[in-house]
Amino acid sequence: MTAPGQPSLAEIVERVPPVLFTIIDFIADRPLNAVRLSCWTASFIHAETRISTNLLWSKLYERRWPAFHDAVSHTSKAKWVDWCTQYQETLFGKTKVTLEVYHRELKRGFVMSVMPANVHFDAKLNAYVAEYISASQVRPEAIPALDVHRLRFCPLGTRERLEVSLLAQLQVQDKDDTAPCYPYRVLQGTDGLVPGQSVELQWKMQQASPFGWWYGTLESIAYENNGPHATATITFGHFPWDSRWYRMQVCFGDSEIRTNDYGGFTGGIRACSDAEARHWKRYFMQTVCQL
Repeated sequence: MTAPGQPSLAEIVERVPPVLFTIIDFIADRPLNAVRLSCWTASFIHAETRISTNLLWSKLYERRWPAFHDAVSHTSKAKWVDWCTQYQETLFGKTKVTLEVYHRELKRGFVMSVMPANVHFDAKLNAYVAEYISASQVRPEAIPALDVHRLRFCPLGTRERLEVSLLAQLQVQDKDDTAPCYPYRVLQGTDGLVPGQSVELQWKMQQASPFGWWYGTLESIAYENNGPHATATITFGHFPWDSRWYRMQVCFGDSEIRTNDYGGFTGGIRACSDAEARHWKRYFMQTVCQL
């Protein structure tokens, strides 16, 4: 309501347009308020908000489903995304994306790892439903919306090298699902690895399974002369130092899947960013101490 002698909201927006965008950013965590502002206010404000409506819905989507937003943004490439429609489809459970889940099923055997799963959102449960990609049949896991920190999209530095594609990533229910390719690919290359830094290793127990990423510390690395290979020693600090699982030696660099004395099969190694290392330690090291 306008106080006597004071300008109305429409007049303020008309004279100082940036005010409108400040308001839009302030309410970006409330979809209903966004709809009211853009559709139920004065026609002038409605016309102005149309300019930034898609950006507003993109922010709303990202705040509610950050890993989904990351996946859709990447896989859409240069194509325009109608974020309002995307918001509705995700809310109704129609959007399914391939994500990576930290600490699968909260089981001890998956501590300090991320595993690939096809994920959709269930509004009735207010939870993400993860259908794990596995050589054997696995029951889906419902991950509460509050545990969104357990979900991520394929890390930035690996997407191009693993050829994460739209066909493999973005799927819609009620259509034939295409088996995702990237979790089965070996990450090639040996660059950017420095002893002492946090790393993630591609590892899997069964030949037919996709790779998961297992968190550890690079103890040492030796490069092959005039070749693509290197040999790395990785320690896994969530195991006791005298455990057979504490230290692993890995040959990597090409596209070959290798058997390992540790058991199972290994692929490539990637360096974690500082933010990724903090994420591991903030959310999951406490869980390790409780096991």
